[in-house]
Amino acid sequence: MTIQQLEYYQSSAILKNFSRAAQYHFVSESTLSRQISSLENELGVSLFDRGARGVELTHAGYLFFRKTMEMFQHFGEFRCALFNEGLLTYEANPFFRIACHMEDNVYPQLVKMLEVLPEGWNGRQYKIDILRDNDVARAVLNDTAHVGIDLKFNLRKYGPVFDMRPFATSPIILLVGKTHELADRSSIGLSELLSRYSERDCYFLPDIPEEKGYALHGLKVKSLNDILTIRKILARLLPLLDTLRWLKCPDNRILIPPAYGVLSEKLIENLSCIKLTGIEVDSEGHVVFWKKEMSGNSDIECFLESLAFK
Repeated sequence: MTIQQLEYYQSSAILKNFSRAAQYHFVSESTLSRQISSLENELGVSLFDRGARGVELTHAGYLFFRKTMEMFQHFGEFRCALFNEGLLTYEANPFFRIACHMEDNVYPQLVKMLEVLPEGWNGRQYKIDILRDNDVARAVLNDTAHVGIDLKFNLRKYGPVFDMRPFATSPIILLVGKTHELADRSSIGLSELLSRYSERDCYFLPDIPEEKGYALHGLKVKSLNDILTIRKILARLLPLLDTLRWLKCPDNRILIPPAYGVLSEKLIENLSCIKLTGIEVDSEGHVVFWKKEMSGNSDIECFLESLAFK
C-alpha cells in the first residue's frame, strides 16, 4: 500500500469516475485502475462497485474512505510539526500547499474544482493538506500552507490578518424518512427548522452507542452553529461505528450527515434528502484565504485566477 494508491483511491471515491480521477492525477486511466485493483487485492475487499456510468463506493469502500482521510490528516499534522521545528521552510516548498479540513465536505469540493488545473500551472504543482478544523488558519499563519479553505465565520477571530475570496457554499443536507412530514419538501428555512425541531433528538439517532455519542448529550439546537457542531461530531463518530445502520432514519427524526457528497447513493437509497436553505451566505460560505502580506504573490494570484472560471 502506497500513499499514491491512497490518493488515487480518494479522488476516485470523490469524483466517482476513474477517467476523471486519472485526469486529476495526470495519469492514464489504466494506470489508476490497476493501482486501485492492487489496493483492493491487498485489503481483501472490493472498494468500488464498477458500472457503465461510473463507480460507487461499497460499504467497505466508504469505511476505508473515512480512514484514509484520517491518515492524510496525520500526514498534514506531521508537515506542520516539521515546519515548527525548522526542518522545512516556506521558500523551499516545491508544491503549492492548500490547507483544508475534512468536515463540511470541503475536501471533495476542492478536488472537483482542482481537477481541471493544468499540470505545472505557474511552474508549480499543488498538494492538499487535510488538517483538523482549528489548524487550518494556523497553518496559513505559520506559512505551512500558502492558502487555506474554511468557513468565513471561523476566521473572524483573526481580524484583518487574512485576505479572502468566496470559494463555495456548502448547503446542509438533511436526511429524513420517506414518510417524514418534510419528505415532500424541497427545502426548509433555518428559522423554521429551529422553531419546529429544536429538540436535539431530532438530529441524531438513538442507536448510536451511548458511550460513543456522549458529546451530543444535553446539546441544545438553537442556532446554525449548533447544527454545524452536530455535523462535526457525527463526522468524528463515523469511523468508530462498525456499520452504517444509523443512516436508516426513523420517520420522526432528522439527521445531518457528515460529508454527504461522498456517500454512495446505494447506501442511502431508502432515504429522502432535502436541502436546508435560508442560511445567509456569509454564515455558511467557505472562503479561500491567505495572509494579507502575501497579497499579490504570483502563486496565489495564479491559483485564484484558475478557480475563477468555476
